[in-house]
Amino acid sequence: MSEDTTKLLDSNGDRIERLIQMVAGLVSDVAEIKTRLTALEQRVESLEQKVEERLYDTRPIWESVQAQITELREGQEKIVSEVRALRIAFGRSYGDMLTTQEEHEIRISKLEGKQ
Repeated sequence: MSEDTTKLLDSNGDRIERLIQMVAGLVSDVAEIKTRLTALEQRVESLEQKVEERLYDTRPIWESVQAQITELREGQEKIVSEVRALRIAFGRSYGDMLTTQEEHEIRISKLEGKQ
């Protein structure tokens, strides 16, 4: 029975040794992950800084573009309203012209009928 106990202890010792090696491997992996995460955080911070700097560069341009777009829209609305007014005026003038033409034709017919 003492041999069985010795074998069990040796077997448990091997298991413990393997567990210690596995834990050491996990600690190493975690340290590597921390290193990579730190490097990744630095890269993200660098990118955020570049984006922020570029926003300062492009913000005045963007504001200018927005102002120009607003002016264009206002100009377009003015043109549209003026075209509508012209259409109405043209329609009235055309109607007046037709009426005048009809009156002239009636007068001409009357004058020709008198001769």
